[in-house]
Amino acid sequence: MALVIQRVGPMQADLAGANSESGGGQAAAAAAADPPGPDLGWVLAGYGLVVFGAVLGWLLWKGIEPGAFKPAAGFTVFAPLYVLAQGIERLIEPFSKLFGAAGTGETSKDDAKQTRDEAFAELARSDARADVVAAAANAQALVNKIRRNSAVFAWGLASFLGMVASGCFGILLLQAAGFDVPEFWDIALTGLAVGSGTKPLHDLISNMQKASSQRSDPPQAVTAD
Repeated sequence: MALVIQRVGPMQADLAGANSESGGGQAAAAAAADPPGPDLGWVLAGYGLVVFGAVLGWLLWKGIEPGAFKPAAGFTVFAPLYVLAQGIERLIEPFSKLFGAAGTGETSKDDAKQTRDEAFAELARSDARADVVAAAANAQALVNKIRRNSAVFAWGLASFLGMVASGCFGILLLQAAGFDVPEFWDIALTGLAVGSGTKPLHDLISNMQKASSQRSDPPQAVTAD
């Protein structure tokens, strides 16, 4: 949620999977449409949450005046970010089906998937008629558009919550790492790090731990023959 290089996105992957189950008609459907981008309204909503979260987080930090975050022994400065990201992911997960509605009448994710499944079932029964192929491709395109709408809004919401939590608890990532930056930008960047999710944070922590371990290990001894 791309010499000639064929980019295969979620839409083509879904269509290809359906093709393996229901026959060659899906191959035509897979070639009928490109992966759609998110709707402008959902993009603006996601970025609007980011801006609002940065301002609100900074105001909360100024009002509450929490103490500076100092990681305890055995913990990295990234530990609270990972905990926040994990908690925020679990918090917004039950509501994810409400995000991303698109198309005529603002179709929801579940409705779009049902329409897509019905279109592919009809495609499997038909002899790859052009109208049925087009309907299946359009149904899959709508599902993928809703996925992208949902992803950009969920990222904005998670970043908003991360910035609010950063301001409330005084978790300023850059200052904790030794950088001297204004608190507003520290709160904004900390929230964006939380909004990126647990996997990027986990990968970052693992890479930093690996680099630290390599620096602390003695160089290998080299003996001459």
